[in-house]
Amino acid sequence: MIHVVSGVVLLVLFAGFWARKRNRRMHYGLMLTGFSLDLGLLLFVELNRSAINRVVEADSSMVLFHAGISTFVLLSYFVMIGLGVQLLKGKVAVRGFHRNLAVVFAVLRISNFVTAFMV
Repeated sequence: MIHVVSGVVLLVLFAGFWARKRNRRMHYGLMLTGFSLDLGLLLFVELNRSAINRVVEADSSMVLFHAGISTFVLLSYFVMIGLGVQLLKGKVAVRGFHRNLAVVFAVLRISNFVTAFMV
């Protein structure tokens, strides 16, 4: 079930990416929805699987790698939201950073999805 929800999150994020030039409000809404679903999934995994304890006690490099990617995805969410809010307020100077971070974020989030099957 967790992998299905994670896949849905990726689909919502992809739809948000697709909407970025067509409808900015839709882009913003879809991205916030995807981020919120993913944060909810993270809370679910922590509360039901004690993910942090598993990482602390990990003897598997894949678990540590997945946790590292997940941490960077989480940090990216907050930076991307902050940049998106600035863009909505008309601060176009951050557009390049937002776009470049979006590429990094996409690679990290897809990596997160793939490595989740390996841990």
